[in-house]
Amino acid sequence: MKTTLILPFLLLIAACGGDAASAAMTADSSAMPAAAEVATPSAPASATPASEILATEQMPKVKKPYTPKREAEFHFENKESVADADLGNYYIKMHCSIGGKSVGAMTLVFWADVAPIHVRSFLRYCDEGFYDGLTYHRIMRDFMIQGGCPNGIGNGDGPHGNLKAEFSKDKKYAHKYGVLSMARDRSPDSASCQFFICCEETPSVHNLDGNYTGFGMLVNGVKTLEAIADTKVKPGPGGGSPSSPVDKVTIDKVEVVHGAPTETESVVMPEPDLGGEPAKVSVQHILIAFKGSIPSASRSKEEAEKLALDVFEKAKACKTNAEYTALVREFTDDSVRPGDENPGVYAILNNKVRRDADFEKKYTELKAQFDALQADLKVAVETKAMTKAEADAETQRVGMRLQSELEKSKGMPRGNLVPAFGDVGFKLEVGQVGLAPYDKNDSKYGWHIIRRVR
Repeated sequence: MKTTLILPFLLLIAACGGDAASAAMTADSSAMPAAAEVATPSAPASATPASEILATEQMPKVKKPYTPKREAEFHFENKESVADADLGNYYIKMHCSIGGKSVGAMTLVFWADVAPIHVRSFLRYCDEGFYDGLTYHRIMRDFMIQGGCPNGIGNGDGPHGNLKAEFSKDKKYAHKYGVLSMARDRSPDSASCQFFICCEETPSVHNLDGNYTGFGMLVNGVKTLEAIADTKVKPGPGGGSPSSPVDKVTIDKVEVVHGAPTETESVVMPEPDLGGEPAKVSVQHILIAFKGSIPSASRSKEEAEKLALDVFEKAKACKTNAEYTALVREFTDDSVRPGDENPGVYAILNNKVRRDADFEKKYTELKAQFDALQADLKVAVETKAMTKAEADAETQRVGMRLQSELEKSKGMPRGNLVPAFGDVGFKLEVGQVGLAPYDKNDSKYGWHIIRRVR
């Protein structure tokens, strides 16, 4: 039973739209990326296990001879100089630059009550000037920025040894935007000097709780964090997804200050300026194609235009979703899945929107349903109320239904669509209908009758 049950679950968490990237809508159907590339970075489908996504680069470790860059002022290595109880009374200002140009400073405070070992170690490195001149070598816009490697490529350890894990699942210290945490290898006790700051609010970030030691929080310098997070990146020395900054991101100097920060701000992830448009819309469309378009139809271009205008008038007269859905079934030249109760529905994320919160919520909801189904079927098989074959069949049936439902909520990036489709869809109010006329550049697949459903 186990092997069969796993399949729909994998389909569920990896759902990336399937037919949602139809030729009728994509900006360039001949150059569409693979499904995993289409998926928005914030989707649970790309929420790699925390033990893998943030481990320091898996390369041979290299240690360099160490001499402190400056005379320590506070001597955090000595508990007689700074007791554990006093660690929380220090903060740092981290001055940074990109390509040699200053982008300001980040002020961070520490959670000494939950992670005293990490706080003491980090403050010691800062006090000795260890981080001065080092870089942020790994930047993932939808996840975190990582720095502090003495070699600059992720394969360096600090001179003061590894740290015992101080993981926490206390919500007060949960990983979120602005949290300072320690990078490590696969061993829980392998953290050394490399650190990261979360720059998003996604499942990938939340998965860090209980797996990585968060030990501080940004209290000022959101603009600096955003400037670093927005840095253009390229594939790193180990390959994989682009995360190596094109322009050098330097930690120019870290100041350690005793007392409370004098300048603070509300640390929340900035909302993008969408010019008054919604972050996400769901639309239901009818494609009217013609001979020679993709997909092709038997009617001429002139006949297609006449039909599109006629269907557009019918669509505007629809008072219910059911009436409009009937028009979709009757007239659309786009592909329709057998048994699809809502054909032609697409969720679209606006430009600059990085997080699909609706999809994350739907994923959590459907995963809970699927997990409950697995538990119930396991009991049914064990009590012989159902055969293994029957349980497997039910799992497949429900799993595919949940996958289809999940796909409908997943936002496709607006930039992946022909321009006219998004231009019309994002200007509609819920229930309104618009028309995207054929254009060889902006609407090259034909005429789109578009109704906003959410």
